[in-house]
Amino acid sequence: EQVGSAVLEPISEIQVEVPDAYQGDVLGDLNSRRGQVFGTEPGSTAGTSVIRAHVPTSEILSYVIDLRSMTGGTGTFSAEHHDYQPLPHALLAKVVVADD
Repeated sequence: EQVGSAVLEPISEIQVEVPDAYQGDVLGDLNSRRGQVFGTEPGSTAGTSVIRAHVPTSEILSYVIDLRSMTGGTGTFSAEHHDYQPLPHALLAKVVVADD
């Protein structure tokens, strides 16, 4: 019987609070970062929304800079480790090549 191996990547749970006007842009950006949005709710102040998502940690290393750019400096976010998930096969080839 063969036993396979898997490369796992860390996943962060993030909360992004943005003015409602930027919600669509932020949702699109999180999707482009392989994020899985699992909720939105009203923010702490009127006219803002909180977006909750699971995103590969490698995709948000410089997120604060991109978020500030997208929202004119008005968006905030927090992140904490959530779990580990298998790295998609398409990205696995890049990791193996980069390691050579």
